[in-house]
Amino acid sequence: MNRAAAALIVVLSFNVLSIAYREGLQESYSPADFVQVAGNSLQARYDGALAEGRRGTTDTFWIAYQFPVRPGVRVNASDGNVNISRGRNSDGIEWVDQTTALQRVGLFLLTRKSDGLIEKSRILNLDQDFRVHDRKVYWIGEPGAQESLALLAMLVDAAPQRASSSLLMTLGLNPEPGAGERLLRIAREHPNAAVRKQAIFWLGQKRDPRVLDFFEQMLKK
Repeated sequence: MNRAAAALIVVLSFNVLSIAYREGLQESYSPADFVQVAGNSLQARYDGALAEGRRGTTDTFWIAYQFPVRPGVRVNASDGNVNISRGRNSDGIEWVDQTTALQRVGLFLLTRKSDGLIEKSRILNLDQDFRVHDRKVYWIGEPGAQESLALLAMLVDAAPQRASSSLLMTLGLNPEPGAGERLLRIAREHPNAAVRKQAIFWLGQKRDPRVLDFFEQMLKK
């Protein structure tokens, strides 16, 4: 074996060992490992999580919290897809849920270290076993519906369009009457047509007379 071939083998072996070492250092986090962020309000905890995450070593990180879901709705999330069931379909067939406890659902926001903007958002069923790999999760608690609404409205206005779908879904699932008001404002005023369209879809899932008035106004235009 000549010297060039021997040197190449050494370099390749070093690269393989380096990759294996880095993979060995990769972390996985269960909910028990999430970083608990303190603060007197949801907004304060969000701001604290954002600041702490941007001081970290990874290019992106997760900010997450549990949000309330209106009664009669079940969320199943896997592989990045979310299925929402309401127990009864248009044919009048009803599936009776054997689980009486309220479902625990979390909103996870993948946030960039460079500018603090949301890159994507995900909804997860917190009652399922899951782990998060490679990035820390900064947990900002279990706020009430009103606090969640205020934060979501702010995030929809600031987030890029590709990250808005889960945010609008969270508004659509929120049980508070104020969720419909927030969606109506977004449907009327948001500068991005795709975001307005998504807001209109989630308005259609709500039983609110104001929504019917909004659709009637749209048809008259």
